[in-house]
Amino acid sequence: MAKVIKFKPVRNKSKDRVLNRVTKNLFRIIFLFLLLTIIFYELYYLIIDTSYFEIKKITVKGNTSIPTKNILKIANIYPGMKIYELDKEAVRKRIETIVLINKAYIHYEAFGEISIDIQQRVPFSIVYDGKIFYEIDDTGTILKTGLKTIDDSLTIITGIHPDTDVLPGDKLKSEKLTLALNIIKKLGQDSLSDISEINVENKKKVYFFSLNGIKIFPGEIDNFKKIYPLVLKKILSLNRNSRKLEYIDFRAGDEIVYKYSG
Repeated sequence: MAKVIKFKPVRNKSKDRVLNRVTKNLFRIIFLFLLLTIIFYELYYLIIDTSYFEIKKITVKGNTSIPTKNILKIANIYPGMKIYELDKEAVRKRIETIVLINKAYIHYEAFGEISIDIQQRVPFSIVYDGKIFYEIDDTGTILKTGLKTIDDSLTIITGIHPDTDVLPGDKLKSEKLTLALNIIKKLGQDSLSDISEINVENKKKVYFFSLNGIKIFPGEIDNFKKIYPLVLKKILSLNRNSRKLEYIDFRAGDEIVYKYSG
């Protein structure tokens, strides 16, 4: 009886190992993809649909005369706004378009809390051109115009003639104005308390008017500031039969020239 010998093909173990490895890696990739999908979905929900990344508190500091709500409206920033939507530089620029604001600084106080520090422009003097009053800060930037709204306790500068089309927010540029502002800064508040007007029409012949109408030629400002109160007190103490003191001239250095009416 004939015998049939059957041969089983030898399995390629190397190929089996490769197939198993590919299968396992594919499973891992699918699992990782599903896991990342879940993670990204949760992050999207956390960022977009929850209040975790919202601005919860906005603090404005330094706005002594400007309502906070007005600043926030112009800044276009509000509680509930997403933190990642906040462009601090754009907010700063929008705030600084407000005439009375010189500088604005925006920073984070804590997560979800924004602080806006305001540096306001301070009224420094008034320019009067014979028709219009311009309230300005110490840089010459116009804050207000018109007699009704300005601070009439400020020293008036005359002899300067701005362009008729200047508006609040514009900066007056003039050598005469620079001279007048420097004089005011040198004099200080104590000396200015008796000075109502500074005229710089002629830069070489600057003169003041006191509150009681005395015309004053100051000469060198530092010297004037030092001796003016003493000189005025001395002159006013002289008996001139109630005649009005017209002017005092400090331009001769050590010699003080003064004149009474009549």
